[in-house]
Amino acid sequence: MKSILHSSIALSIAAAVTFTNPASAADIERSTITEVVKDATVLLRATKGKKAARVNDVFGVPDVLRTGSDSRVEMIAEDQTVTRVGANTIFSFEPQKREINLQKGSVLFNSPSGKGGGTIRTAAATAAVQGTTLIVVTTQNGGFKALLLEGRGSVKSNGKTRSIGAGQMVYVLPGGDLSGVLNFHLAEQVGVARLVNGFKAPLASQDKIDKAVAKQEAQIAKGQLVTTGLLASDSPTQAYKVDPTIAFDVVRSPERAQRIVNSGQAGLADSVIAQPQLDLDRVFSALTDAPPVLGPGSGIAGDLPPDYSLYIARNTTVRTNAIDLSPYLGTFLFYSTGDFIVEQSVAIGGGPESVGIFALGTVRQVPGAFLDIDAANASVFALGLDAAEAGGAVVGSPLAFTGGGIRATGNLSLFAASFDLNQSVLGSQTGGVIASASTDFTAFGLGASAPQFVAPKSVTIFAGRNIDITNSVTSVLNSDFTAGNNMTLTNVAFLTSGGPAQSVNLSAGNLMSLTNVALQAQSVALDARTVTLTNVAFPALSNVTLRSETGLLATQPNTGRPVEVGKVNFIQNVTYGGSPAQNAVGSGISISKK
Repeated sequence: MKSILHSSIALSIAAAVTFTNPASAADIERSTITEVVKDATVLLRATKGKKAARVNDVFGVPDVLRTGSDSRVEMIAEDQTVTRVGANTIFSFEPQKREINLQKGSVLFNSPSGKGGGTIRTAAATAAVQGTTLIVVTTQNGGFKALLLEGRGSVKSNGKTRSIGAGQMVYVLPGGDLSGVLNFHLAEQVGVARLVNGFKAPLASQDKIDKAVAKQEAQIAKGQLVTTGLLASDSPTQAYKVDPTIAFDVVRSPERAQRIVNSGQAGLADSVIAQPQLDLDRVFSALTDAPPVLGPGSGIAGDLPPDYSLYIARNTTVRTNAIDLSPYLGTFLFYSTGDFIVEQSVAIGGGPESVGIFALGTVRQVPGAFLDIDAANASVFALGLDAAEAGGAVVGSPLAFTGGGIRATGNLSLFAASFDLNQSVLGSQTGGVIASASTDFTAFGLGASAPQFVAPKSVTIFAGRNIDITNSVTSVLNSDFTAGNNMTLTNVAFLTSGGPAQSVNLSAGNLMSLTNVALQAQSVALDARTVTLTNVAFPALSNVTLRSETGLLATQPNTGRPVEVGKVNFIQNVTYGGSPAQNAVGSGISISKK
């Protein structure tokens, strides 16, 4: 692994909030060996014997594959899922779960889009992928790292989850916790990885990997990546970070932010932004040797580079309809050790590619006010701590909006301890919306004043505990909602302005309850221990996947019977193409185990 790049603000938020759960699909427990480099042995559990791994052999449960030094094996499942096993590796499939057990060594896993993804388990962590290419490596004494080459994936360890994108990695040190999301130099990693280049046939996902490499190389060429001196492993010697990420380093370390605050004239004083131009005495640079760019009189000790900037205060109150960021490039972060309060609708932007708002306390507005951010990547953090310093009790609903909302011209990423949206809008003009709550996500509206989630590409909502949405319209191509415990949707419509959406994916750890929900999408996936549906309409010709603990449909569907725990329950008026939904089970609707 060549080098680490610290994540940019927008990428880092996405990584904190997004889960990837393999969809129901064909099993991969039997895969055909397509190439063997040097020596590899299949341990036959049934007979306790062993044999050499050979091309065209079918490898599957319950046998174990062991590779020698500088050896590699490629195998391909019926659905074209590719598994490549590296040197000095002990590897096996788990029955009927699209799951890999990696006891030792390394593995590359590539699941084609729409084929169901898969899960790689080690002693230290679990990596889930879907329609993407991932390398997982175990290290000595129980360590682990996962490197994503293209697409999206997620990694879980000790109750923590990280979502990663192309060129990103996470790791677990022996006996330690799951790391934050880090970026690595993708071109270097791909260039030296024998799991990528050490086989006769190229990966089916090679074009996607090449595009991810080209995108990252363009960032390097533009100076958006700078060396850091950090390494992900013992080779090679060069490392990068996404510029401007010192701002996010500050966010991740409130103690460091406190030192920066105390070293400047801003101190811990409150700030009121009452005009479009910012008070330069409150704009701080990350540590750099670049020459000053804001001119004399800025009141800043040290130099402020042109590509990332911090506006630091205790409580920040906005009393202007616009904040002009045209003097700044790269990323601009509003950092509040207390609260960020919007007292009237405001438009922020005009220069930086990424704009972030970070509050250790709350982000809130007067009823009806809009927070509009003009940037390719917009990010809002609200940690909900009750004091300016790091630590303290978490207050309720640190991101709370009544009417109005948060909108961005590009991608919008939101993170809060919990959300409370009442008749509000979360939207993006050109990208996607990601909202993550460590506890609860609540959206509620009355009549026509419904909460709206609007984006041309995707809306992703994650809550560590519960999602509760009432009287809402989700106008977006792809919707992905995940709740750690319960999900309750009442009077909710999934659609786009031009008709049906492409996909709606809803997942809950315990109970999913949908009442008066219009799932106007080509593909629908509902996944929970218990699924209950009342007045739910699936459109004709849609592909519907329903998963529960038992994988069974409750008895006497659509008759109003009580809920049967662990099953899929059609309580009343559940239809597919206008007909009773149970008639479509086995054709348009599939029901299976989680």
